[in-house]
Amino acid sequence: MKKFLLLAALISLFYGCENLTSVNKGMTLPAYQQNSLKQESFFLNDSGTAYLLDILSQNIKSNAVRSYETGNYFDIYMGEYLSIPCLDADNPALILAPNVQSYDAFIKNGRFYFRSLYQGVYTFNLMKEGSTGRTVTINNKSNYKVSNGDLKNIVYKNYNEKNLESLKNSATLFKLLFPDSTENKDISFLLFNLAVLEGNENIIKTESSFLEENYNLSSQDKMKLIAGKEKVLGNNYNLSEKYLDSYNNSPELNDYVMRNIIKRGNPTSNELLFLENIYATNPTKDLADIIGVLYFKAGNVIKGTHYSNTKNGNLPSALNNSLVMGNNKAPEESSQENPTETLEYSDFLNNYQNGISYYRDGSYAEAILLLEKSMLAEGNFIEKENIPFYLGDSYMMSGNYKKAKENFLLLKNTNEFYPNAMYKLGELYYKNGEKDLAIKTFEQNRDNFPGTVWGRKSSIYLLKLK
Repeated sequence: MKKFLLLAALISLFYGCENLTSVNKGMTLPAYQQNSLKQESFFLNDSGTAYLLDILSQNIKSNAVRSYETGNYFDIYMGEYLSIPCLDADNPALILAPNVQSYDAFIKNGRFYFRSLYQGVYTFNLMKEGSTGRTVTINNKSNYKVSNGDLKNIVYKNYNEKNLESLKNSATLFKLLFPDSTENKDISFLLFNLAVLEGNENIIKTESSFLEENYNLSSQDKMKLIAGKEKVLGNNYNLSEKYLDSYNNSPELNDYVMRNIIKRGNPTSNELLFLENIYATNPTKDLADIIGVLYFKAGNVIKGTHYSNTKNGNLPSALNNSLVMGNNKAPEESSQENPTETLEYSDFLNNYQNGISYYRDGSYAEAILLLEKSMLAEGNFIEKENIPFYLGDSYMMSGNYKKAKENFLLLKNTNEFYPNAMYKLGELYYKNGEKDLAIKTFEQNRDNFPGTVWGRKSSIYLLKLK
């Protein structure tokens, strides 16, 4: 059983990696078969599933490398490294891959290296100063040819028997062997549902992350994931932006998310803004009071006071909504507030939101100017917690690595952007020749945030540093 636990840990490093929107899904394989490997047929049963996972585990643990010296098309077995000469390029650019992607690709000491746990065809342009020097195609495949139908039958058999450990193995193998299959979403939900019944926190985290990052989920799907997290994780989780799009969510989902945030009682800044958007659409005294209490709890006295200020039957205006969409306050509402505090927060939020807009558009100089101004504003505004990340990333994209590091290090480890920032900090250390610091940062990110994309990406980055 130990080998399965180890494999599960290794596999979890690759869950939920981001899909690349620029990938061309319509490209076909070359007609020729250079550097090909045999793939024998395999009759699958429960013990066969264990055997195939064991082979993959051994490839990973041994850091197996398959080297070729000529050609542009290469077969490798899943979990192995491909190594080919590459003296005329410095950057691999992915142009074809399976729908669910996770891979490691880099150029080091004149050779191109590639490894992935997902079966499928990967094509890269090997670039030099922005120009394509060579195109290579990699067929990453299992040692044995496995029937999709046979493996799917085993998955459902394990689920019907309520065998969580066996289902984890068969579901994992299915996702690795058939990453383009439309069955993956349903199979992941099977594993998630059984993990909820068994109270397995790790699987709840990894499977919900896999689903959120790789699929367009319906309102019912999202509510099912929230309900599972609530049952097993209690209040020890937050909702990602996937759940907080109040304008495009269904009314049922918005109500469900709102009640979940209120029940947990320790919302992130984005969750608080979601509540404000809900309040702007349907203002009630109860919700205003709740938002006020939560902002006081978060240390934002100005917003806390604003939403707690109900006089003569008049509800407070939706502060965030009015600042974003135009000032809709009635005269009597404005007169009830401290005008100095409201103006200070209004100026701050205007600079902050415009800075984020510039950041998302890639206008980093403008973003830095406004975000630095927001950071210097007086007042303990909750949005300030996110500024070091946006500033750090803006400086990083502008080439000012010193200022980028300074800002990333200011971010609190409880902030939702912290794992992302630490991954970028590790990259900066490595680019600056501080390899030991890079390794330490990536290791801490991997160990402290194993259920996040950035924890898993840190694990992948470590593979090429050690």
